[in-house]
Amino acid sequence: MFNLSDGVKKALILIPTEPLPANTRVALRRKHLAALELAKAHRANFLIIGHPKSGNTWLKVMISRLYQLRYDLPESKLINTDEFPRKIPEIPRLAATNGYYSYEGEVGKLLASGAADNPLRHKSVLFLARNPIDIAVSWYHQFTKRQSRAKQELINYFIDHPIDRHSISMWDFVRHSDIGLPSLIEYQNTWARNVRDLEHGMLAKYEQLRSEPVPTLHKITQLMGENFSEDEVRA
Repeated sequence: MFNLSDGVKKALILIPTEPLPANTRVALRRKHLAALELAKAHRANFLIIGHPKSGNTWLKVMISRLYQLRYDLPESKLINTDEFPRKIPEIPRLAATNGYYSYEGEVGKLLASGAADNPLRHKSVLFLARNPIDIAVSWYHQFTKRQSRAKQELINYFIDHPIDRHSISMWDFVRHSDIGLPSLIEYQNTWARNVRDLEHGMLAKYEQLRSEPVPTLHKITQLMGENFSEDEVRA
């Protein structure tokens, strides 16, 4: 039986649906990507929730470095849901999601404050918060210049007022768009409440991870159930 990576599974959803009409393409992608996202979350031992441009990838690089040093793994490998655990079962599975936009919101629904009891609510969950003003500027550049067409299309179908990345100004994006500053503030507040109500939930700030990287990362690894020493974290 083939054991496909999550990246291959995602490609097998995106590529065959590309020629379809937009409405059909988005509906099918949302359905099947949501199923993949939920499967990744359920398999994971540790969940990272964070809005795009909140430092999620940076945190994964820092966590990856700990396992690279402990298990003598290549520096080029970044910890994903199944990247390391497929080779070394002792390494916990990690999943990162924004828990809000399009198909990723299916994970968010299960972790929302007041949601019915389910297995995800008993996992270790970190919300990586960041000043929404700082997110907004980076998010503008990400969405208008670097976001994949597939992801942008899914988000545009998710919001009430689709965004034309070729014409929108930074000011209009940040102040008036459906994914601008007001939405970012609500997102941060909502997820702060969500993790507060979880059995093993924790909020860490991007700014704190930058100013106090060793103690902050050490707390995060403890939430993961790991026993990295301060010296390992400092390395």
